[in-house]
Amino acid sequence: MSIFKEVEVTGQVSVKAISGRVHPCSQCILLMGPTGAGKSRFIESLAGDRSLGISKNQLEGFTQEVSAFELVNITYRGFPICVVDTPGFSDPKISGMEIVRKVEGWMKANGRDTINRILYLTPITDKRVPGSKRRMLHMFKLLAGPQAAANMSLVTTMWNSIWEDSQMDTAESHLRQLRDDIWKEFTGQGFQISKFHCTQASALGILDTALHQNTLNYFGLENMLREGQDIRETPFGPSIYQELCARIEALRQQQGAIQQDLSQLATLANEELTVVLQEQLATVEADLKKFEKELEDYGEPPQSPSRSKRQRIFEKYSRHVREIKQKLRGGH
Repeated sequence: MSIFKEVEVTGQVSVKAISGRVHPCSQCILLMGPTGAGKSRFIESLAGDRSLGISKNQLEGFTQEVSAFELVNITYRGFPICVVDTPGFSDPKISGMEIVRKVEGWMKANGRDTINRILYLTPITDKRVPGSKRRMLHMFKLLAGPQAAANMSLVTTMWNSIWEDSQMDTAESHLRQLRDDIWKEFTGQGFQISKFHCTQASALGILDTALHQNTLNYFGLENMLREGQDIRETPFGPSIYQELCARIEALRQQQGAIQQDLSQLATLANEELTVVLQEQLATVEADLKKFEKELEDYGEPPQSPSRSKRQRIFEKYSRHVREIKQKLRGGH
């Protein structure tokens, strides 16, 4: 008798990368979450084979593109199952806007306007959530939408790295915080929370549970495709804009700090330090140029009905857009 309720296993379960289009009837499961949360490790665990190397260097944001994998010898009600790995939120090289564009491009290339499930992976060992991750989490919630909470699962990872009782107590406390506070607007709508123990049995169990419940409501990302909306017209558009501008502001601060260090006489006398700083400056300026171009492509800043704190932030960011446009016109 099978231990699974929804999926049928017909042999040794493994995964294979999909180079072309996915099967049109595939159950499509999107993996999302912050960089280093373990999305690629989850796929390796489904296969029961760490030698696949999917999760190599995952803490450095290894997944830079959208990659699809078909599960072998396991189906959902006779249909193939496709797991889609995505770039991590909070990756210093990839903005939220680029992630959305990449997922949108993958869906269009595969003739899809629906995603069957979203698994959002997050490390249970995170003791605090920095501002950048909070912004990304807010953006993701809008991208998914509480109306489709029954089609989502929060998968907490890194449980296999916990050994001490005190660590377990902290992790369980964080789990309660995730359920009762951080995701409270989702948990009352059929939202599922799971523990991933970095084993094949655990990964398959999470997959089976995730496929057990669903709703006909669409994710915000699906609505964008189905209604032909531009990012600016979506509920998550303002959040994407704000996150992009925050990246630009942080990079400008880094740029100024490095330039100041390079201007110091003591630095100029240290040739090795100068080379390191110049390399850092080149990296920062390349990232800055990339994100400024994305901001230019986004267009005018979103509007708010009243001049609230958020609107004042948008007005501040709109100055970035004008500056970028002037820079591009000047050929810089």
